[in-house]
Amino acid sequence: MKLYYIDQRKMFSFMQPVEVWDEQGNVRYRLKSKCTVGYQLHLLTPYDEEVASIRQKLLTIAPKFIVKVNNKELMVSLKATLKGHRYCVVSDLNWKADGFLEYRTYQLKAEDHQIAQVQKVEFSKGQKDALYEALKKIAHVPINVLDQGNCCEIDFSDDQNEAEVLAVVMGIEATLCVK
Repeated sequence: MKLYYIDQRKMFSFMQPVEVWDEQGNVRYRLKSKCTVGYQLHLLTPYDEEVASIRQKLLTIAPKFIVKVNNKELMVSLKATLKGHRYCVVSDLNWKADGFLEYRTYQLKAEDHQIAQVQKVEFSKGQKDALYEALKKIAHVPINVLDQGNCCEIDFSDDQNEAEVLAVVMGIEATLCVK
């Protein structure tokens, strides 16, 4: 299964919902920002039912976000090696996001088991036009955003909880947006 979202490097700056859609162009989730002390996001179904919340943990050296999903509290933390290679870890699940985080091309793994793969995708003109037509009635996605190669794909492993993985990926996005 695959889900798609627009890479919003400044996800928090314009306080506009971010839509997450499936391969058929159906909006499956929305991510809404909330102005508070620190950043806070809510992952909602299309019917405004909250499935997860993501909030910034303040007063930390490196960006950290607390993801509440499925009655669990997970910590998503941005880390770096001595050589400067950046990766994210997810506490309690022992997940690690590694690859080219800055370019939105990475794998989310639990030890040697792949949870999901995130990558930027390019659309052909026909795909862009079809996607734009499907999304323009239900989403706030300008066509030029699709032209800029800002679309990311999450390819889930078969046995994964969609909302949990998506909430963690959005937590990773949040750590990358906050400097």
